[in-house]
Amino acid sequence: MSFARQFHLKAGEKLRLELRRHLATFFPQIILLIVATGVPIIGVGLFFGGAPAFDNVWARLGFVLLGSAYYLSFWLFFFTQVVNFYLDVSIITDRRVIDVMQVGLFNCSISELELARVQDVTSEVHGFFGTLLDYGKITVQTASEQEHFIFDQVPHPHRAREIILQLAQKEREHEGKEIVSEAITQNE
Repeated sequence: MSFARQFHLKAGEKLRLELRRHLATFFPQIILLIVATGVPIIGVGLFFGGAPAFDNVWARLGFVLLGSAYYLSFWLFFFTQVVNFYLDVSIITDRRVIDVMQVGLFNCSISELELARVQDVTSEVHGFFGTLLDYGKITVQTASEQEHFIFDQVPHPHRAREIILQLAQKEREHEGKEIVSEAITQNE
């Protein structure tokens, strides 16, 4: 099930787009995991000639304790990275933009923007891998003093920009029609 479907949409509101970071942007963390997993094994091989030759029980216990603490702290770091990667999501409906940003394991920030207030949407693709794999940054700007919405490392940013602009234009037209119809009913 999609993570975006867990949000309660307003009456008549439809989910149009769910933006997440591109999977390729998580590869550096995976490479770091592989390298960091091998560091203690290589360290033991370099310092102890291939196998730890501890005669003392306390030295063995200390080595096991330090190794366990190392792996536990690194797995906690990696788990935090996975959670941040998975739970950072931007949801575009036909009426609003919702940005969910996970900060650490226990902090979550949710921002919302009405599509009718969108003034400009910019998409950027930088670098070799961004161009090759088609991922980049989308910036949604409004006329208000509210800070910009920035969706970083999302796949197909130019296509997503076009979708957001089209939805914003439709929402502005819809709001304009509602205002005109309200004015007509008040005059009657």
